[in-house]
Amino acid sequence: MRDTKMRLRDRIVWGLSLGLLFALPDQASAQIGCEPTGGTTLSATPCKIGEQIQITVSGPANSPFALFGSFDPGPTSTPFGDLCCSTSPAAGFRILINSIQGADPTLDPTGTFVLSPNVPNNTGLLGRSFFLQSATSAGGIELSNSHTLIVGQTGSHQSVVNDLSEARSLHDVTVLSDGRVLIVGGGAGSLVAPEATNSADIYDPRFKDLVATTGMMGFRRALHATVLLPSGRVLVCGGVNSLSVVHDNAEEFDPVTGTFSPVGSMGSPRAGHSASILPDGRVLVVGGTTTFADVGSAFGSALNTAEIYDPVTQLFSTVASTLSEARLLHTATVLLDGDVLVAGGIEDAGLFDLPVLASSGEIFDHVTETFGGAGGQVTSRAAHGAIRLPSGEVLIAGGVNGFTSAISGCELFTPGSGFSSTGSLPLAKAAAMMALLPDGTVLETGGLTGSLVAPSGSVNASIYDPQTGVFTATGSLSQARGAHRMVALTDGTVLSIGGAADDVTVHASVERYYP
Repeated sequence: MRDTKMRLRDRIVWGLSLGLLFALPDQASAQIGCEPTGGTTLSATPCKIGEQIQITVSGPANSPFALFGSFDPGPTSTPFGDLCCSTSPAAGFRILINSIQGADPTLDPTGTFVLSPNVPNNTGLLGRSFFLQSATSAGGIELSNSHTLIVGQTGSHQSVVNDLSEARSLHDVTVLSDGRVLIVGGGAGSLVAPEATNSADIYDPRFKDLVATTGMMGFRRALHATVLLPSGRVLVCGGVNSLSVVHDNAEEFDPVTGTFSPVGSMGSPRAGHSASILPDGRVLVVGGTTTFADVGSAFGSALNTAEIYDPVTQLFSTVASTLSEARLLHTATVLLDGDVLVAGGIEDAGLFDLPVLASSGEIFDHVTETFGGAGGQVTSRAAHGAIRLPSGEVLIAGGVNGFTSAISGCELFTPGSGFSSTGSLPLAKAAAMMALLPDGTVLETGGLTGSLVAPSGSVNASIYDPQTGVFTATGSLSQARGAHRMVALTDGTVLSIGGAADDVTVHASVERYYP
């Protein structure tokens, strides 16, 4: 066994260490060419200045292991595979970990080893990236996945180095089964004058990169809907293109090939609709509008119908039961029992094309496939946010009211009890985004102040505590964003992706929040 350990260590150019060498300039981004070669894995908690980070290596029980680290990305060819860290001294190579207390590091009998170094309390480290990869030796050498640490600070947003392939607003995002994030469609424009692209990006949290997929959608889409299917594929349906044509078509994204392929069309064109995964793996598609030629036609063409997509047959079927109110720019939230709460939205166009808002919530019963009343909302709203809390309640935040002014009021939906008021946002806003944090609180960021027709993005961010019902300010975004998208990563950090600063300026940038 000792000879095996020595052979492994002989193949490591610079050995192992617990010392943090945050002293090199940030270099080029990592490349996705260095893949794992076995069952060994590497994970880490968020890297925040002045705090401890836990790096976990998992693999064969009692196996000798090595941990490589560098500020310079790879891949670097070695006798046992390609490392995602640079190992060239000429490139300024340094290893994060070059000695471990004790003679020969091995995984414990459960096949794990946890290192807990402290990150220096130095704000100059913010935004720095560090590339890690491990290797084990138990009857053969296995390389783990690569992992990128991007240094942040508690309660702050940190810009991700690489941008989207193009600026996006009114796009959609889906977390894939392997933890990557698919970002599709969107473009320039506003909620009432959307523009669209047919391109897509993938953010891989193993790296700091955003990389274009190998394929593009068959149609340009904004205000579309996406949902992860049980197969790991992603359904993309409806949306509006840059010529104000609303789609009835749909396609699926294959994360293995990185390509989109067409599936059956919906029974009606839809944009500004919702898509929710049901307990049996089918998808409920609700509401939306059939046209976006102008504001009045968009609002006046809101739908009170729903469809269900079957990923086995790749076909849509119309739900016989209809909504009591037409809904556009509403929210649909899957409850703990698998039913779906549909709340708010625009029902019709009124005088001077001002939106008439739906005033109630409805619940789709996934067993009977019927809609039933959920009671009147505290405030009629559209273009708001909604998220299910660990308690099973649904937080509904912000939006616009009947006079198209952004609102700050929020409410809770409690299954069996209906809607009730809760704390207000620090700033009145529509199209704010929300994500659940590991401690059960909710991060909300950005949003559009003003109105739907004259939007202005916000840098404001806050944390909602379900125990107190209060929103508390937290670190602001570095750029004003509205109609962006947010997604929580497995390490507890949250991405804010794209969005608009106003009806002209749209971002290709991405930020990461450190709770």
